[in-house]
Amino acid sequence: MLDIGSIVFKAPRLEDGMAVFRLVESCPPLDVNSSYCNLLQCSHFSATSVKAEYDGSLVGFVSGYLIPERPNTLFIWQVAVAEQARGIGLASQMLQQILARPACAAVEYLETTITADNQASWSLFRAFN
Repeated sequence: MLDIGSIVFKAPRLEDGMAVFRLVESCPPLDVNSSYCNLLQCSHFSATSVKAEYDGSLVGFVSGYLIPERPNTLFIWQVAVAEQARGIGLASQMLQQILARPACAAVEYLETTITADNQASWSLFRAFN
């Protein structure tokens, strides 16, 4: 198991798009979007998304964006955590990293959609403060 203190959190960049695509692919039951979608998440929504790296490898990614009609609401699109980084609170830490950014200063609410069978996401959002 990885140590959460060894993980580096950064805003994603366009160049991270394919690594994000591969990470999401390895995280069922997440929906695999087109690689183009992941490229957009890493570029257009980098201020409201985060990547987590361990020893230079992508181990986590959260994509989100501010809802245009409700700029006080951050929509969390996907939360992906590599198998070797599960169970250490990485998803919660990634959400905290996004919310601490200047782009999210006005955020009062989180919104997301979760499929019925995604117990990891249900647990994350039920416990998140």
